[in-house]
Amino acid sequence: MKLYCTKIGASVSIVFDEILIKSIKNIVNDVDVIIETGTYTGEGSTKMISEIFKNSSIEKFYTIEINKDFHTKAKLNLQEYKFIEFLNGLSLNIDECLEYIKNDDSIRNHHLNDNIYIDNLENPVKFYTDEINRIDKDTPQNLLEKTIKENIDKRLFLILDSAGGIGYLEFKKVIELLKNKKYYLLLDDIHHIKHFRSYEYVLNNKDFSILSLNYDKGWILCEKKN
Repeated sequence: MKLYCTKIGASVSIVFDEILIKSIKNIVNDVDVIIETGTYTGEGSTKMISEIFKNSSIEKFYTIEINKDFHTKAKLNLQEYKFIEFLNGLSLNIDECLEYIKNDDSIRNHHLNDNIYIDNLENPVKFYTDEINRIDKDTPQNLLEKTIKENIDKRLFLILDSAGGIGYLEFKKVIELLKNKKYYLLLDDIHHIKHFRSYEYVLNNKDFSILSLNYDKGWILCEKKN
């Protein structure tokens, strides 16, 4: 694997272009609830998606951020969008994340994937484990599962853009929880350890239809059929 910070155009936010914006506009009237992981400061994907949906009949836009400072900044930056509910906490379970990072073959054997990016080359298991261990144990957990279950009968649009090494675990959680449901899904960093396998899964699964794709910029928008 290659170090992500050396990639030209590397960004913590989804790199939007007119094609992606147009593709999302095409699904606006088929979405009731949006669920996003990785708000950051709100000025990237969260703001762009909010702009697209601000004149729609969207019921709620849940966006999950683990960092309290980023969470606070996002609430300030996006206070005009009244349909956003800002959730501060971890999308998954801390123990589940630690177990996943310790045993994930692609993280442990990252040197076998020459064309995929990662955030640390020396010891990525320790790097991603340390990220999770810095989380306060009292922090709310399992926010992705909780929010999905609360809106299971809504028309969902999910955006998976968490930092670190748990992106594919988030994707698997979505697949498990919504296996018999139709929904829209936007993945960021499909050339990164986070979602290169999520991307491959979508490409090779007949239940998914690709609506828009830019591999160089690292995103894919797709529809999961019933």
